[in-house]
Amino acid sequence: RIAYINTIVYPLTSIPLLAYCVLPAVCLLTNKFIIPEISNFASMWFILLFISIFATGILELRWS
Repeated sequence: RIAYINTIVYPLTSIPLLAYCVLPAVCLLTNKFIIPEISNFASMWFILLFISIFATGILELRWS
């Protein structure tokens, strides 16, 4: 039953990946750099998202 948690959490990881893929295209189309200077707060969000995707991969390996 714990394996069902992965089924629920895994689609949520696609949201940061989609933003990561769409953002450069938006910057190129508008000829603007959308993001201001990176702050510590933004860096922490990026690190947390990366860790969550990495943890999901490790959990997939353990549960398979």
